[in-house]
Amino acid sequence: SEFGARLAKVEAERQQLAESLTSAERRMTEEKQKAEDLLQQVKSARSAAEYTKQELQDYKNKASRILQ
Repeated sequence: SEFGARLAKVEAERQQLAESLTSAERRMTEEKQKAEDLLQQVKSARSAAEYTKQELQDYKNKASRILQ
């Protein structure tokens, strides 16, 4: 019957939308994890840069004392 065919079509569309939503949610979760990983890398790089900057300043201070 026409109603049965329309119902089957709507159900198929609903199933496809549910699968698309699940896939989009999975991609979103993966992208969030990537963003968190990148943020952690930035924090680590910033920390390393600050440490290196301090090391350089200490080296300059030591060199300045030696040269006096």
